[in-house]
Amino acid sequence: MTSEPETAAAAPPPAPARPGNPWAGIVLDVLLAVAGIFIVSIILITPLLLLELVSLPEAERLRATADPDLLMRGAMAEVTFAALVAMLLVALGVWWLRGRSLPRPVPPTRAAHAAAWAIAAGVLIQGVVVALFHVLQALGGESPAQPSNVEPILALQEASPVLNWLMVVAVAPLAEELLFRRVMLHRFMVAGRGFAGLVLTSVLFAATHEVGQGGAHSLLQWLGLMAIYTGMGMGFGLVYLRTGRLSAAFLAHAACNATALAVMAFSGG
Repeated sequence: MTSEPETAAAAPPPAPARPGNPWAGIVLDVLLAVAGIFIVSIILITPLLLLELVSLPEAERLRATADPDLLMRGAMAEVTFAALVAMLLVALGVWWLRGRSLPRPVPPTRAAHAAAWAIAAGVLIQGVVVALFHVLQALGGESPAQPSNVEPILALQEASPVLNWLMVVAVAPLAEELLFRRVMLHRFMVAGRGFAGLVLTSVLFAATHEVGQGGAHSLLQWLGLMAIYTGMGMGFGLVYLRTGRLSAAFLAHAACNATALAVMAFSGG
């Protein structure tokens, strides 16, 4: 009588998929983000500028047609709102196409612990930023450095304080953390190159805020603003690396921005 065939040895579990080259991956992330923001911003902002133009008296309409900056300043609040919405839509799109399938590199920190740690980190980051801005302004003398987003935020605040808080404390942090941390930095995390990703994504974060603004400041002031925003990006990135949670990076960024708005309100803008 023949014996039953031996049960085949259990096959080892499949090895997790190796992530692709993070450097090549982030190039595609950036190209998609830049192209997306350009296209979506044009789609959302152009009708707002046309409405602003046709609403002007004829003399002002002629001046605004000859000077697009004048038209942009007149619709600053609406343009700021549309630009932040465009950023969020593009961030969601890039995450959907490029980030949602990335594996999770490590078990995340417990949600409650991560949230408390993130909020404290966000307030601390803004405290350091305020101190550094004071130093930078002192170096500027009669022409102190001013971040490029101050004028749009003040315009939106004047138009609707509630909407301004919603966009600055919720929409902008969600869009930026989803794009820079959950997609771009995460790509380097799963490849085991978290520090390289932290530095690169922090510089990219600063670039979205201040690249192209050098003409409004001295070289020293512009470099100072870039350094401050790079430091902010590294702070949010460290929260993400430490906790493994998008929610924690978002809370840190939201707490940082909320503290900034509170300081602006307390100081009279």
